[in-house]
Amino acid sequence: MLLSTGADNLVKLWDVNEKKALRDLKGHTAPVTGAVFLPDGKTVASISHDRTVKLWNVADGKEAGSMGPTPDDLYGIALSPDGKKLATSGYGGNLTVWDLAAKKQVFQKKLPQFGAYCVIWSPDGKSVAYLEQSIDGTRLMVQSLDSTAPTELVAQVSGQPSQLAWSADSNRIYFLGTGPSLSGVSVVSRAGGVPERVLPNANFFHLSKDGATLAVWRGAQGNGNGSRYSVWISSPPGS
Repeated sequence: MLLSTGADNLVKLWDVNEKKALRDLKGHTAPVTGAVFLPDGKTVASISHDRTVKLWNVADGKEAGSMGPTPDDLYGIALSPDGKKLATSGYGGNLTVWDLAAKKQVFQKKLPQFGAYCVIWSPDGKSVAYLEQSIDGTRLMVQSLDSTAPTELVAQVSGQPSQLAWSADSNRIYFLGTGPSLSGVSVVSRAGGVPERVLPNANFFHLSKDGATLAVWRGAQGNGNGSRYSVWISSPPGS
């Protein structure tokens, strides 16, 4: 199955093999900006501009719980490595962690800037990385889930990057960049530094769970015979 979300306030479940919609998950009152399957495959978690996190039963599409409201219009959602917690972020400047079993907030931190998006949990479960917009441009940040820890600046990134992935050892962060110097997939040390471009001209990438394989999807303009697309497989630096 596949999930999609949109401005119609719905989460949609799709049958990939049959190429058709299975059901709509109705309950949010504003655009839905993200959704993930929980590890059991029977539950979906979603976030929305209505500032809530909702849980849904896949089998019947019924709402199984709601958390919030938060101070933020939510844009970022990430499941913890053990599948027991959910991290959310958005425009409002807060990072929030939710306990899925208890359906309650267990951590919240006010971040340095107003908007945080594209949140992702480190494989060791100790930190989350996210992108934020500041007056100086876009910044790649890391927040330890120790409430006393400061928010760390990892890199200043040009353009409007999207999509983040951690290396398996939680020591490097990959991102999809834009702009003349970082267009494509780039990587930077968790400790900070200057990002290194790994593969140029990428539209989407996926890093395998063991960190050994990087798959990149590339699209090209149509040439009269339709658009052409390619997938490249590579071994990431340090893998």
